[in-house]
Amino acid sequence: MPLWQIDIYPAGDQVDREAMRTSEEIAELGLGQQVSVACARSFLVQGEFARDEALRLAGTLLCDAVTERSVVAIVGQDVLNEPPGEQPTLINVLPKPGVMDPGAASTVGAAQDAGFHVDAVRTVRKNWLGDVDEASLDSICRKALSNDAIEQVVVGPLELD
Repeated sequence: MPLWQIDIYPAGDQVDREAMRTSEEIAELGLGQQVSVACARSFLVQGEFARDEALRLAGTLLCDAVTERSVVAIVGQDVLNEPPGEQPTLINVLPKPGVMDPGAASTVGAAQDAGFHVDAVRTVRKNWLGDVDEASLDSICRKALSNDAIEQVVVGPLELD
């Protein structure tokens, strides 16, 4: 059964407000001034359906085609790791196993109500950072991007099956 990843980005003519907020938070915490950030929200979707159904799920339930764009692929495919800008470092933030994921639960229900054969969903916040040193990256991940009590951080591509 394929594990689909559906990434949602601001459309090309839209401001990445989450990236602006994240960059400001990094600065306010004293972790770096003017750190370049790009953001996306992502859904890991397990279900018995083909690419055309995954595209339809993205277009009908997950993405507002006026203000957002989606990238749909099987987890692990290179297209999912391409930064939307010049930021080279990918950071994925997702709930730790066993932690409630209300966005995922509501997505499963809505997808099933719409006739999709979705078995499970997990949400992910994707962040790309401009050049930062290793110590700064660790601090930014722990203090600005995640809550260590309930979230896990994966620097680089997700490798799930």
